Amino acid sequence: MRPGSDISQASTHVADAVIVLDHVRGSLRGTRQEFHADDTPVRFGRHPDCEVNFHPRRDLDASSRHATLASTNAGYVLRDVGSSNGTFIDGKEEAERRISPGEAVLVEFGRGGPLVRIFLGDRQEIPPPMRTRLSAWMSTGAPWPFFVAGLILAAVIAAIAWFTMV
Repeated sequence: MRPGSDISQASTHVADAVIVLDHVRGSLRGTRQEFHADDTPVRFGRHPDCEVNFHPRRDLDASSRHATLASTNAGYVLRDVGSSNGTFIDGKEEAERRISPGEAVLVEFGRGGPLVRIFLGDRQEIPPPMRTRLSAWMSTGAPWPFFVAGLILAAVIAAIAWFTMV
């Protein structure tokens, strides 16, 4: 690069960058998808052609073709492509948002719809998977076996009560 040239374009792309999607809510909850950053656009929606394919009957807040994440001259841009229920990035409705390398954003596809954390950056910087409340509770050393035993005991008591009434 020659001295004095604009480096803003060069700094928007990361060599060997990855796009990591952690599904926090929706039919894909608990799963992680990874794409190489050069494999854009990544399309989000209920349509079977979308790379991130939400369930057609359970994720109704997401449109069939909801949003795309694509590499542009300005960097990586998440763009709502005319969805019915809007795209909410970090809680704010936005039609378009640039995602910087190293940044993680929470994207909701329609209010109450699928929630996905999108990370764009170097493979060594990938954050650990987001956990749901239940998985976080289970990993704290909570009395998980006692919880299961309580459920089994409740089922046995309900069965005994049922058979004594018949």
